[in-house]
Amino acid sequence: MSLPRAALTHYATLVLWIERISMAIAGVCFAAIAAITGVDVAMRYVLNAPLVWSYELISDYLMVAIFFLAVGATQRHGQHIGVDILTRRLPERLRAALAAACLILMIGYIVLTAFAGWDAFSDAWESGDVLAGVIPWPRWPALMLVPLGCFLLSLRLIADLLGNIAAACGALDLATHRRVREQHGMRLE
Repeated sequence: MSLPRAALTHYATLVLWIERISMAIAGVCFAAIAAITGVDVAMRYVLNAPLVWSYELISDYLMVAIFFLAVGATQRHGQHIGVDILTRRLPERLRAALAAACLILMIGYIVLTAFAGWDAFSDAWESGDVLAGVIPWPRWPALMLVPLGCFLLSLRLIADLLGNIAAACGALDLATHRRVREQHGMRLE
């Protein structure tokens, strides 16, 4: 196994495990939404005593967690919106080079978003900012999910970038590039 292929495989495996853990946590959040909603409906219509805190917990924490914890795995499966009407007709090496250029732009945008999210998180943390509602929930846990999700997405984007650069430069043969992507559940362009 060549060095670029081995390094890409090890990095992709590490990212895959991190994504599996984040998806498991997102799954727990989804199950919590279902359970809280079920209990809230039952208490509202059976006992006439709804859970007054359920809406804030679900909308401001759990749904945000599901989104940001799943964003890296969504990239791995190729489920983000993309326009490939022209690129799918290009030779594979050129397609890999164009994908690498797009990934560099995406990483730059995600880094900017992460810094903005970190600023919002740290401001809420330092000021003790809380949500308006029945229970004064702190805002910082939900805001912390923005830089965390950006970190998870950047790990996947870097894995994609390394594979595309190696394939575009010829350091990784295209058959190996396809095989690595398939082994790690990554959708082929």
